[in-house]
Amino acid sequence: MSSIPQKIYFSLFFLFSICCFSFHGFTFAEEKGNDLYFVKDSLSSNPVSPLKDQKTRLYLRVGNTGHADIKGVVRAFDLTESKRVEVEQTFTTVKGRDADLYWDFTPSVSGVHEIAFRIIPWEVQEGEKEENNKIIKKIFVDNDFDKDHIGDQDDPDDDNDGVVDIKDAFPYNAKESRDFDKDGIGDNADPDDDNDGIPDTEDLFPNDPKESIDTDNDGIGDGEDDDDDNDGVLDEQEIRNGTNPLQADTDNDGVDDGADSYPTDSRYVKDTDNDGIPNVNDTDDDGDGVPDAEDVFPEDKKEWSDADKDGIGDFEDEDDDNDGIEDEEEVQKGTNPLQADTDNDGVIDSEDVFPLDANESKDTDNDGLGDNADTNDKNKGPVISLSKNPPYTVKRNKIFHLSAKGSIDPDSDEVLTYLWEVFEKGSDEVLVSSDKEDLIIRFPSVGTFTIKLTVTDNEKESRIEILPIVVEWSAWDKYAFIVGGIILLLLIIYFFRRKKGQRK
Repeated sequence: MSSIPQKIYFSLFFLFSICCFSFHGFTFAEEKGNDLYFVKDSLSSNPVSPLKDQKTRLYLRVGNTGHADIKGVVRAFDLTESKRVEVEQTFTTVKGRDADLYWDFTPSVSGVHEIAFRIIPWEVQEGEKEENNKIIKKIFVDNDFDKDHIGDQDDPDDDNDGVVDIKDAFPYNAKESRDFDKDGIGDNADPDDDNDGIPDTEDLFPNDPKESIDTDNDGIGDGEDDDDDNDGVLDEQEIRNGTNPLQADTDNDGVDDGADSYPTDSRYVKDTDNDGIPNVNDTDDDGDGVPDAEDVFPEDKKEWSDADKDGIGDFEDEDDDNDGIEDEEEVQKGTNPLQADTDNDGVIDSEDVFPLDANESKDTDNDGLGDNADTNDKNKGPVISLSKNPPYTVKRNKIFHLSAKGSIDPDSDEVLTYLWEVFEKGSDEVLVSSDKEDLIIRFPSVGTFTIKLTVTDNEKESRIEILPIVVEWSAWDKYAFIVGGIILLLLIIYFFRRKKGQRK
């Protein structure tokens, strides 16, 4: 070795080392080999949520860790149903290119299915790991009870009866959804839904165990109804009365117990005034003191007459004589509220301008004078206006002033003529007269007098006012009377004493 040049020695050693390293590396690669495996999380299905008896396609990918092409098959087996999933899938794969495989799977049972997949290469590969060739995956298969292609887990109404499952007592029975009495039998099939012992066909309240009968058909069961026969008498009172609470007309006389004064005696019905005498034997049914023969309302104690025969008793009727004027107004006017034509002139009060004057009924010119007495129906006549309203009182010898200056003629502006006349009460003798607008007078004596004012217009139509006036003593008159009395008394005393002195 020493004879070999040192430089050549090192060169040969370097080449040997490289060859050894290269050989060693090749052997390592061969030891790694080609290994097949199932790609993680590559299993999927279509549809995503498989249904029982629904054809479902399963997808799965196979990968290769090596560089060489590898051929093989993958078999699938349904462990749940113990049957193969047809058909086995062949594949060819190299590193970096996965093989996409699929199987058609039609589960016949619902629930979790365990599917076992196994890779079987056609040739045994050096470095192959058996544990990578097997995988078991779980797939949930749902039911589809109503065959609407929506799994029961996702379907809000599994039996498609229109009632959602959360409210459906029988979510898998399209003919049932309720079980009122919780006996496990749906209401449609249950002959007694409320389990009260009364068949639904005979039960008016099939969903109320406390009710089954409604005697009066008022929608309230007899258990809750206080008046089962709806005769106007409460059931408790009927029991006390001895009448039948389930029969509106206990004595079958055609009148309900509530309106029958004798509900257990078919011979009698009413006793309006509760005097113990049936109406058929009572001469005054309502006890108002007016015999039935004369009573227009024999069973109404407040009514017995109907002046206008309108069917409303005079007590309630606001216009008893039906003349168009209410009774209260007639009383104020002085007309008869029970007689439509108070003055019997053939014109009812509401149309009669003078309802208290049988000689008059119209006032065509609205002058306050009836057409019969009015000499000129087209002329309204004067309207008298006085400075003071009657009655009048004045002291003796005091000046009394009364003016008619405000009087007018509605038809024209013509000047009116006036005539004042003063009479002593009960006498036709004129004491004073005047043709002025104003009456200015002094009464020298006390007593009651009458002032007559006549106002005439240019059509010679007149209006007359009769005005009473009382004349009283003045304060001075009273004093004079007292003084005169005292003087008279003193004179009597004086003459009495004088006469007595002469006798002595």
